[in-house]
Amino acid sequence: MSSPSGPLPPPTPEGPLTPNEQSLKRALEAAIAENNALKQNPKMRRIGTTKDCSYIHCIRKLASLYVGIRALINDWDLYQLESQDPNLAKLRETDTPGQKRSHDRNVESFKILWALLSSTEYRDLLEDSETMVARMKALELKADGARGDDIGKLKPEIANWLNDETIAAAADGLVDPKLLVSPMDKACRGFQHPVTGRLLCSIIYDWDDPEVRKKIQDADPNYPRYVNYFVRAFYDPKLIDPTNVEQGFLMSPLLVKVFQFIFTSPHSVLATENIENQEPTFSTPRKGKSKGRPPTRKCVSNLIGMTSVTVRSIAYACVQLHFTLNVLDSYNHEGDGFSYAGLWDTIIDYFEDGTKDEEEVKALYKWWNHRIFPLHGQASNGSKNIAASKSTLEEQRKARALAALTAANGTPPSQTPAPFNAS
Repeated sequence: MSSPSGPLPPPTPEGPLTPNEQSLKRALEAAIAENNALKQNPKMRRIGTTKDCSYIHCIRKLASLYVGIRALINDWDLYQLESQDPNLAKLRETDTPGQKRSHDRNVESFKILWALLSSTEYRDLLEDSETMVARMKALELKADGARGDDIGKLKPEIANWLNDETIAAAADGLVDPKLLVSPMDKACRGFQHPVTGRLLCSIIYDWDDPEVRKKIQDADPNYPRYVNYFVRAFYDPKLIDPTNVEQGFLMSPLLVKVFQFIFTSPHSVLATENIENQEPTFSTPRKGKSKGRPPTRKCVSNLIGMTSVTVRSIAYACVQLHFTLNVLDSYNHEGDGFSYAGLWDTIIDYFEDGTKDEEEVKALYKWWNHRIFPLHGQASNGSKNIAASKSTLEEQRKARALAALTAANGTPPSQTPAPFNAS
């Protein structure tokens, strides 16, 4: 085929892009930028080990759900400058409480981000270079992809958990099909479904009241669906009290299952409805298709050395649980009138803004760690265990030696025979 002899026609003018097209365009630009950076910097090609990827994939789970890396760096730089020059701190005295909390939250998120990146080839990310922006985009693309993977895996799993509970609670084994949640079709979830709607409903509403429930489902302006973030899905159902929203908050059996599924592998999910009074035990792993071979992949917590829960990991589990119960099929920080960024911030501030009693915060952490990492407290006392073991060994050796001497001499060496009294 011969090449065209005349000039090429002018390009067709581009119309406005749809949100989906814009998202694809950004993803393509990030991929191209990363590819160009790889060509210019061979050092980056080593990134991709299982360990490196595990830390990178935890950026949204443990550091920041939605704030960009550049924004976290900016707040950290400002924090450093203010600590060196008090006059700079005075310039922010006019900031609103919300702006101050956002800054403080981002500073803490940066510390976690830096701890994660310090274990990877991205440890020099803060060094100004031509590839810095491209590397940030590549990082965020990988982190967002990991969040999407969690969404996809939890979508059928949570439905199965809810259906198991429904079947177990059914009288005479008869289950109303309307109560079952489709594992794959999210369009049937949300407030229109009796089970997911109940879990998404704020505890200040009486979902069991048919009139109230109908007003919520009909989007009555006097009964806004997303009136607050104190939704039933985050509570121990036995402790719900609309007059005390802190009672039982973040103590949901379902929320614990979601956390375990994400961080300590699906096999560690507690197979129980009542975790309030149960000692932490792990369910028997389901039989897989590997013909009896044990799983070889490590869970997230093992890969990154996670031995205790963090406020951001709890917040991430809350976001994943709420989104999975909702009808939204594509994740967005602000979607269908609900702000997942706001939910994330609210959970973090519940622990970190200083308004909650410190002892109550410690108690809630203890409650979580008791269920997620029940053995870590024992394993972390290694030095004490070593000393105690040596002490026990020495005592028993001395006792055996003393017994041997007693058997040979008839009298323990440490004892003096009493004088003979003829009278």
